[in-house]
Amino acid sequence: MQIETSPRFPVKSLVSHDELSLLFEPVSLSSLAAQSQFMKRQPKKITLQGFLFSFFQSVLSQNRSLRNIAISAGMYTGCTISKQAVDYRINDRFVDFLKRILAALVMQHSGLKAEWAQTNDLFRSFSRVLVQDSTTFPLDAKLVSAFPGPTNKYGQSATAKIQAVMDLLSEQFCHFELGAFTENDQSKAADILKIARPGDLVIRDLGYFVLSALGQMTEQSIFFLSRLSYSVAVYEHGTNARINLLKALRENGRLDIHVDLGAQERVPVRLVARPVSEQILAERIHKAKTDRDLRLNHSDDYMALLAWDIFVTNVPPQIWTTEQACKVNQVRWRIEIVFKSWKSHFKLNVVPKGDATRVKAHIYTALIFASLFQKHCYLPLANSTFKNQRTDLSTTKLAQFVAEYSLLMFIMPYNPQLQEAIIRQVLYHCNYEKRNRQSYPQKFRALF
Repeated sequence: MQIETSPRFPVKSLVSHDELSLLFEPVSLSSLAAQSQFMKRQPKKITLQGFLFSFFQSVLSQNRSLRNIAISAGMYTGCTISKQAVDYRINDRFVDFLKRILAALVMQHSGLKAEWAQTNDLFRSFSRVLVQDSTTFPLDAKLVSAFPGPTNKYGQSATAKIQAVMDLLSEQFCHFELGAFTENDQSKAADILKIARPGDLVIRDLGYFVLSALGQMTEQSIFFLSRLSYSVAVYEHGTNARINLLKALRENGRLDIHVDLGAQERVPVRLVARPVSEQILAERIHKAKTDRDLRLNHSDDYMALLAWDIFVTNVPPQIWTTEQACKVNQVRWRIEIVFKSWKSHFKLNVVPKGDATRVKAHIYTALIFASLFQKHCYLPLANSTFKNQRTDLSTTKLAQFVAEYSLLMFIMPYNPQLQEAIIRQVLYHCNYEKRNRQSYPQKFRALF
């Protein structure tokens, strides 16, 4: 890497080598760099930490140019670095290095649990509560071959998709995967079997509804909760008698029965259902009638079934009552709040111009930063706020705070002089405001 030093005007590093390295413990950056062949020998001038720091700054900055990255790296090291030197280092080996860092981070949990989540007895029977979801964002059209997106009358666009799995009890992520829009959620349904462990609870939306995956989770002692796909045949447990679900619901009002799903697979599950309010029903009917997907032609039975919440699970009645089983799905949208805060304040969906390698480097860096934010910033502060003040910290407000004062996030855990002042500002400015609408932590606690 081409680096020029200026002994006449040395620049003091804004964040020390040790402070940034501690954020990744026990992950060894040098070991991962060697495995990816990104670093074949010890650099003389610029460090791995300096290069990473410059990309973190680029993620939060409105200016994602190579020049801006070079300046940030120079501020970290006290050297002047050319943008050509930075461009030279953004290659497939660097992307592999970032992927290895991200994979190592999500495997290394801090051991902390969300204090406010421990107050809910609905989840005490589970080791983790895993929510899987995906988020997409558009890219430059020239990247369509690397990230094929949806097709319309104007052609095919380029769209990236991130698959993520989050543990709601620790507020930390367990898995990330970067792919294309064309890799639909259903094709990723079985991936959860590589992540979940016996005793975990998995909550996912209908996009991941695959009977074989549900059956395998039961076989591996993994609990699940999912909405029922209306297209799946429902049979009386252990028989060939098919259940007319609409008729059963109209006769009973609500259901809690053991059934078998699928004409071929016959996956045994517990089916629970309850009626929804008139307002929710009206919203569902409006959404179904105005669905832009022209391939859908909803039947009369489908429209009638919208009057109920219908879920399938393998969690026994001894753990959840019918009402509790129907309520639990509300926590799934937590991951959507986190995605929204990342897009709004960490600008996860605003990628730099460049080739696929440059875009991948940016996205993986953004995910690493977001993972560090959850682990080292949000969770400790949220726990402290709830434990000491009995109030809740807003993920969105804290993300905005960190985006505006990004360096503070890295310095705070290891600089006692700044820690107290920063925490005081966070507790004052990043709590949920008093309002009629409940915050997510309030709704989480209210489920029991």
